[in-house]
Amino acid sequence: MQIEIGSPLGPLTLTSIEGKLTQLQFAGQRASNPDIQNKDPATKDLLIIQQASLQLLEYFNGKRQEFSLPLSPQGTKFQKEAWNIIKKIPYGETRSYTWQSDAMKKLRAQRAVGVANSKNPLPIFIPCHRIIAKNGSLKSYVGGALVKKRLLFHEVFFNSGEKLGFPLE
Repeated sequence: MQIEIGSPLGPLTLTSIEGKLTQLQFAGQRASNPDIQNKDPATKDLLIIQQASLQLLEYFNGKRQEFSLPLSPQGTKFQKEAWNIIKKIPYGETRSYTWQSDAMKKLRAQRAVGVANSKNPLPIFIPCHRIIAKNGSLKSYVGGALVKKRLLFHEVFFNSGEKLGFPLE
């Protein structure tokens, strides 16, 4: 089941299969599994998308720092390992691709983890926006550089106690 919701970042499309969240897409992003569109929507899929929508709203309002949803991201073993490491980065903090590859015990695999991060089907829920280059540059992001910047600013501001929300640029 796929449902589009509004957000401060623009429209987001949430996908659920068998009661688990499988994908979050930003506006203009191509679906990795376009055959899912509202086929036989089950109650458990509607429920998980409602829960995800509520938790995203709480996140954007600065009232949630961690998500508690059943996630089922589809990817290779390496990609899933990379995404699991990302989940360990605290809200409002960043880590480098080098840190991520070292944490995976895949020394000098920064490019490979960068590619794995670019395939993350559940950005925000699996916060790959918290991974930046060692020199502090933001690098690429599935939702675009501006979205990554806004997510990082959002978390830093709410984490510091300042209720500034999303900057425009």
